[in-house]
Amino acid sequence: MRFPINTHHDKKQDKWSGSCTTIRNVTAVGDTFEEMKKNLTAELYSQLNQSIDRRAKINIPTNAGDDPDRYIELPFRAIIKLKLYEALLKRNISRTTLGVRMAIKPTQVDQLFDLTHWTRTSTIEAALQVMGFSVNVELIDLDTNPELVFGEPEYVKS
Repeated sequence: MRFPINTHHDKKQDKWSGSCTTIRNVTAVGDTFEEMKKNLTAELYSQLNQSIDRRAKINIPTNAGDDPDRYIELPFRAIIKLKLYEALLKRNISRTTLGVRMAIKPTQVDQLFDLTHWTRTSTIEAALQVMGFSVNVELIDLDTNPELVFGEPEYVKS
C-alpha cells in the first residue's frame, strides 16, 4: 500500500517539505530529503491512527506510481491492520463488540488497531475471522518482478 507524496526543496533555506496527497494534514519538513520523508511517514501514521480512533473513513490510495521518492509504502502489518479497520467499518461492529467476540481485553483491542504496534498476524487473522473475513496473501516472484522489492519499514513510532 503506497501513499503518494508531493515534495519540494527550498533552495534558499536548504529545507525539504512534503505532504501526502490522499490524507489531509499530513505534512512535514526536514533538513534533508530523508529526514523530511521520515517525518512525513511518522505524521502519516499519526493521522491514520487518529482517523481509526475517530472511526473516520480512510482514503486508501489505488496507485502511487513506481518512484519511491514519490510515495510512502506501508509494511505488511500496517496494511493488514488497515484492512482489519476496513472490515470493522463494513460490518458496523464496535471495538467493544470485537473484544467480546474475541474474549480479549480493551487494551488488546486497541493494539489491534494501532498501526505502529507489533501485533501477531494470527491475532489479526482471528479478529478478521470473528467478523467473517479471511486473509489472502499473494506470493510474488521477485526474479520476474524486480520492481516489487520492498525495503525496511518506513514508519516511526512516535
